[in-house]
Amino acid sequence: MNMNHSSTSKEQLIKRFHQGVELLKDNDQVFTDRYIRNVEVFKTYFPDIYQVMDGYSPIKKSVFLEEDGGLNLFDTENETVLFTDQPFSMVIDNVKAQLKKPHRTELKIGKGSNKTRHEFYMDKFSAYLDKSYDEVSAQESMPEYVPSMLMFGLEFGYNLYFLYQEVDIQNLYIYEPDLDFLYYSLFTIEWLDIVEKANQLDARIHLSVGITEQEFVDKYYPYIFRKGLYLAPVTYMYFSLSFREMKDAAKTFSEQYARQVYGWGFFDDAMIGVSQSIAAPSNKEFFTSHYQPNDRSLRDIPIFIVANGPSLDQNIDFIRQHRDSVILVCCGTTINTLHRLGIKPDFHVDVERMRITVDKIELVPEEFRKGVAALTANVIHPDFYKLFDRVGVSLKPGEVASTIMQKLAKSSDLELPLLFNSAPIVANTALAYFTMMMFRNIYLIGVDCGFKDKDHHHSIHSGYYKDGKNTHLIHYYHRRLDEVEGNFGGVFYTDFVFGNSKLYLETAVAYAKKTDRMFRCYNMSDGVKIEGSIPLRPIDYLPSSPLRDRKSIIDKIFSTHFTGSESLGSLSEEFARMESELDSLFAYMKSGWVDSEDLSRAAVMRRLAEFNDSIGNYYNTDFHAIYELVIGSFTYFACYMSLFLYQNEHDSSVLEDTQVMYDHWCDFVDEMKEMFHDVHEFIDKGDSALMAKYNA
Repeated sequence: MNMNHSSTSKEQLIKRFHQGVELLKDNDQVFTDRYIRNVEVFKTYFPDIYQVMDGYSPIKKSVFLEEDGGLNLFDTENETVLFTDQPFSMVIDNVKAQLKKPHRTELKIGKGSNKTRHEFYMDKFSAYLDKSYDEVSAQESMPEYVPSMLMFGLEFGYNLYFLYQEVDIQNLYIYEPDLDFLYYSLFTIEWLDIVEKANQLDARIHLSVGITEQEFVDKYYPYIFRKGLYLAPVTYMYFSLSFREMKDAAKTFSEQYARQVYGWGFFDDAMIGVSQSIAAPSNKEFFTSHYQPNDRSLRDIPIFIVANGPSLDQNIDFIRQHRDSVILVCCGTTINTLHRLGIKPDFHVDVERMRITVDKIELVPEEFRKGVAALTANVIHPDFYKLFDRVGVSLKPGEVASTIMQKLAKSSDLELPLLFNSAPIVANTALAYFTMMMFRNIYLIGVDCGFKDKDHHHSIHSGYYKDGKNTHLIHYYHRRLDEVEGNFGGVFYTDFVFGNSKLYLETAVAYAKKTDRMFRCYNMSDGVKIEGSIPLRPIDYLPSSPLRDRKSIIDKIFSTHFTGSESLGSLSEEFARMESELDSLFAYMKSGWVDSEDLSRAAVMRRLAEFNDSIGNYYNTDFHAIYELVIGSFTYFACYMSLFLYQNEHDSSVLEDTQVMYDHWCDFVDEMKEMFHDVHEFIDKGDSALMAKYNA
């Protein structure tokens, strides 16, 4: 509790406290009546919170009444108070300050390569973010209508009451870790006034109270997911006077904010996934293991997951030394690096759907690939299957093809799990596979998720370097980079993708630990620190005995965790069955924008919410795949629209341009309808310009 340290002497403060206690007693009936009214409000409108607060007794009991009528809290141990002697003025000043200079979540969407129709239209929307208007200033103060707000801390409810008088908030999420502060709000403000205004606006209030910062973040994500991820860049934040106590919550929120702004996907990308899943040959085996106990003879075998980070170079001799006693798993382009070094893996993992993935592997001689088993996702390019004798396939989350394939499998009494935590890079896919297969001893090597030097972002032996020099196929000169703690100390630089990779590696490790208390993940990479993993230097590694009959071990892995694909029905036919429902959705999307006489920020944001809900309605239906197909591109469109709307002050010329942006969206919807019928034409053709820079 961040108490106010007044210059008032302790004697005066204690005297003020005792006088305030008497004043509170004199007004006991007023506060008691308000409490009774508010309890009924919570019983009706917040029944879950009512269950928590029913019969609740506060821990901090030293409350008193100031002369201005505001409730205050005295910390008897430290002899400090929560507010000054004028709680109302103190909170109002804080509200005014944040109305004048509000905090807002930030999101910058980079321009695409314009190779897809999605990117073509998104570039049209992006152009409006650069448009300037005569006599229209940038939106610097808090707008009169706020589509989404996250409130850190409930100052006895005073901040909520005063803020609600000043702005209309469509979706308000309140996080208050201290139940006492919510409890005292039942005495201080009329919650019915808040609820009635929310009902008038058809707005929503969500209370998240008495929980840790991680629990708060874990609950907030599904909340914003339901409301619409397009709200991510236009969510305003209010920080209470007691915010100092919630800095950890804000830090956790900031670090994991990427969850809500990452991985939207888009229509063309989903079509590529479906097209390539349809074209995939039959020589594949589907992953069926969802944290099922592993065979006793398998579970303790050391698994080396080897990626192409800079620190791989430090561990080459170590890998060679222990190669015969481990299962060696290589990630993505690491197969080219290992071939160059003469180290053959047992498994190759890949996930990127573009043809360039195949092009890079084809540069590795067939003789080297022989006997290497492959693990991938169902959206991989169909030519990938030709490169390996044995291919295990998992279902990638968030993909139309995965949703349909799960449905087909279920009709054949087969359960095909989604491979969660398998993105954004191949190391995530590899760790997801081997944790879900419940191997207990996993070692990460070259899984750096960052770098010390912008010019040294991969192994020097990889295809991204030639004669020790960067080919610039990948570079980080103009990217936003964050400084993060290293696995063995020091500072590393990481970008948005690597940051997400770290987050989902940590999630996979945490879940594996919950599933099997004997699970250990050792991080031998001189890269970023991965929470939950154990930093391990090569000198501290405890060697195990050489593995006997390696082929039998790989066979057992497949027989235990995979099944044949012959029993699945037709993905192509099931996809075509969505046409009628998709036509209905597209017709609604084109049913009109906001009437010109009703144009306002509120009307525009509500129209976007209606469109978002129309897509979301498919989420829990037999046509869930429609949701997966459309939600990504819509989220981008709505995100651009929201950013455009709130970067400028409220003005008719700005609002009129939302109609033009909507017309572009309708044009894209028409193209989506045509693209749906050409699903077989979406197999990626490759990129020769990129391949020309890759040194194999």
